[in-house]
Amino acid sequence: MSRTTCLARLMDRAAGVFRIERQAVRFVYEGILLQGSETPERLNMQEEDVIDLVVAQSGGGC
Repeated sequence: MSRTTCLARLMDRAAGVFRIERQAVRFVYEGILLQGSETPERLNMQEEDVIDLVVAQSGGGC
């Protein structure tokens, strides 16, 4: 992936690979909730950095 490519492409692809709706997941990098408009360059990401995919939880409570 190019350092100037918006992360939305990666996010869509990851959601597809895991067969999860894109709206049902969040992507986190070093504690930062990522937006699809971000790029690796703007985030100063390096090769081998890891982005966490978190399934959004709805509801809950007692």
